[in-house]
Parts: sequence; structure tokens; C-alpha cells
Amino acid sequence: YTNDFAENAKNNYLKLRETLENLEFALKESGKKEYPEDEKMLEALPSMQKKFKEALADDLNNPEAVKVFHELSSRANKYMAAAKNRKVLEEILALYNEFAGVLGILSKREDKIPKEIQSLAKKREEARKSKEWDSADDFRKKIEEKGYIVEDSDTGFRIKKK
Repeated sequence: YTNDFAENAKNNYLKLRETLENLEFALKESGKKEYPEDEKMLEALPSMQKKFKEALADDLNNPEAVKVFHELSSRANKYMAAAKNRKVLEEILALYNEFAGVLGILSKREDKIPKEIQSLAKKREEARKSKEWDSADDFRKKIEEKGYIVEDSDTGFRIKKK
């Protein structure tokens, strides 16, 4: 039972952390374009904030507060799949960081990507643009050997710790 509990807690933490990374990444590629989902998301944030504060005011009901945090994470992921308005993402990220700070998790990124890894990823991207696939694969392998992975998207790449 204890191992299941620990594994479940770890998985929940990793999901929350991945959403944080996705929010930060989405913010970089966001713009002023407005989406139908914007208003609904902006309207939902204050009620989630209220539910979160009420849970903590109720004898520090952390399980309920964490449940609200997961609700925010889930709604943020659904929003990012459909829209990327900068103002909305900034609002989501601010509330996300508020929840994380109060709960004492996801503190300012302990795993900044080393400059060496960033440099290898940039060289890999240049090789890909030049269609030098073998060279790009070599850079990817070097990055992976150092404990990181590179994910490609339409707008560039993202580096993550393995």
C-alpha cells in the first residue's frame, strides 16, 4: 500500500510539474489572438481561486486544495490544446504559481537546463534545418547521454530532463 501511495503522489507531482512546463512553453509561443475559449477560462479562474482558499481556510484541508490544483491543471491543459492567448496564459500561470507556492511544491525551477545542453540543442536544430539528419541525430544522442531529451514542435524545440 505504501509503495502505491508514494508512486501515486510522485505521478501527481509530475503531472502538475509537466503542466507548469507546458504553460511556460505555451506562453513563449502565445500571442494576442483571441479564442472562443478565452472568456470561459478567465471566468473559471476566480472560482477556482475561491475554492482553493476555502479549502485552506477549512482547517488546512490540503487534499481539497490539491484537488482544486489538479482541476486548474486539467483545465489549463484543455485550454492550451485549443488556444494560446498571452493574457489568458499569464492569468493561468499566475494562479498556478500561487497554488504551488502556497502548497510548497514546484518551487522555482530547480532544474534549469545547462548552457551546454542548450547549445547542443541549438546546433541540433540548425542541423535539422539544413537537413543534416545524421548530424542532428548525433546531437540528440549527446543530449540524451547527458540526461535530457529534446521534443520538437511546429514552433521549435523544448528540452526536458529525462
